[in-house]
Amino acid sequence: MTTKRRLKRYIPNLSELEYDLQCEWGTECCVRLNDLKEFYQHLDEHLSNYINQYQQVPNLTCQWRSCGHVEEFDISSFIRHVQFHGFHTKLKYLGMKTCEYHHPNIPPCQKSSENRNIIPDLPEEFRCSWGDCQFTNSHAQLFYEHVNQHAGSDICRWIGKI
Repeated sequence: MTTKRRLKRYIPNLSELEYDLQCEWGTECCVRLNDLKEFYQHLDEHLSNYINQYQQVPNLTCQWRSCGHVEEFDISSFIRHVQFHGFHTKLKYLGMKTCEYHHPNIPPCQKSSENRNIIPDLPEEFRCSWGDCQFTNSHAQLFYEHVNQHAGSDICRWIGKI
């Protein structure tokens, strides 16, 4: 059995999944959206408003709850960081749904949620290493959608470390 088939047994069918994604920007936003594209657009509105308000400040502080990441002098890196929070929110939701569908007897996580939104530093754009592809993107969701288009091939052409 291929790895792809094994994974499909455990991962919910994304085309049939109705999301329930909660924005965690600032203390007052509690918007919940069922559409992934609308969720990213909502997040982009927060980003745009924040950057317009604070673009003269030498460092930008992430407003995502329980994050506090400070980005100095690099707006594109700050945007990539905040957009990754949206992608991370999607991943957390998919993980929760996978457990609900396939492992309903596993109790909910009991760990403190204070570190739930700590994400890795992302100093560079995401770069496709499939063969001679030169695609780069700052948005994780768009990058992985792009890579997924390559992945339909039977032969992996990813260059370098995986």
